[in-house]
Amino acid sequence: MLTSSSGVSPQSFRELFRNVPGPVAVVTGMEDGVPHATTVSSFSSLSLTPSYAQVILDVSSRLLGVVERTKKLGINLLASHQKAIGVACAGKGLDKLRDVAWRESTGLPEIDDCAGWLACEADELIHVGDHKIVVARPVEIHASDRAPLLYHRAEFRHIGESA
Repeated sequence: MLTSSSGVSPQSFRELFRNVPGPVAVVTGMEDGVPHATTVSSFSSLSLTPSYAQVILDVSSRLLGVVERTKKLGINLLASHQKAIGVACAGKGLDKLRDVAWRESTGLPEIDDCAGWLACEADELIHVGDHKIVVARPVEIHASDRAPLLYHRAEFRHIGESA
């Protein structure tokens, strides 16, 4: 069994973190008029003052290359009814937004009816293991009161009742 430098197996690491629910976001980019997208569950706020968010992208991600070249990204926080979009953008392929309703906003694809939208500048990219952390500075935000889509135990889920 492979272990990381800390002695923790990738399997035990994955098992623990599949128990941590996360928001589902579709990160988008635009290059030469062509839209690009990928689904992530590693998205969070990073700083309030100044405002920064972070997304984590696999180093093999086609979208990461677009972000590295253009220094721009859109973060579409999916709403609870948008599971099909999350699935479509998680797959492989070039035209993931083909059957998705979106519009161009600040030069980036903004998916319709999302729970939230951030158009961002990629201020820093930090290589860690097999991923890169993108430190994203919002330049435009659209918030809504729609419930977000969550990812937990390898499934898309909705927010349940309060504790």
